[in-house]
Amino acid sequence: MKKFIDIQDCVRRGPRKMTAATIRLDNGREYEVQFADQRTGYGEKKFFICPRCGSRRTKLYLYGDQLLCRSCYPGEFYRTIKNVTPGGDLYIAHLMRSLARKEQIEFQRVPFCYLEYRKPKYRHFEKWHTAIVKLQALENMRNQAIFFNKRYPLDVIRGVLKGENVLLYVCTLQELDQYFYNWEDGSRLYNRSLDYFLKRQ
Repeated sequence: MKKFIDIQDCVRRGPRKMTAATIRLDNGREYEVQFADQRTGYGEKKFFICPRCGSRRTKLYLYGDQLLCRSCYPGEFYRTIKNVTPGGDLYIAHLMRSLARKEQIEFQRVPFCYLEYRKPKYRHFEKWHTAIVKLQALENMRNQAIFFNKRYPLDVIRGVLKGENVLLYVCTLQELDQYFYNWEDGSRLYNRSLDYFLKRQ
């Protein structure tokens, strides 16, 4: 049984100006939901309003007889990430999958390689390219966590996710795939496929 509702399902099925709806889930029960619109550079984006806290959300999760946002959801909603080391490879892999979902990119697998992803015809190039660069950058960090046991501070990782790290703009996708970079000072560390492993012999 599906245990959440996604705003995209409602946008596809309902009128554009709807402010509320009654949704029937797989359990046979009906739930009242309300919507809010937010202006963007391309028009308006629709969100659910969480019944408990009033925040704008793209997903609401079934808990008992309620639909709640992830912040209001009781218990360890983030149990898949809470038990891993912050900045470690599993932590970064989780962020990569979350970013791919947000950008509507069908995430294939880890290790991530940009060559496996082609831009759909309907996608805007700059937005697609920016998301792919961020994913390749996170893969660069993830590999450092595996090979060097490197743990980047969370503010450095957030800087990549927000598009604030300068390496995102000075490195090509090929370079991000081929070399290890220090995401704190911007220096290049090793050629991923050769230099580091030769140094260890």
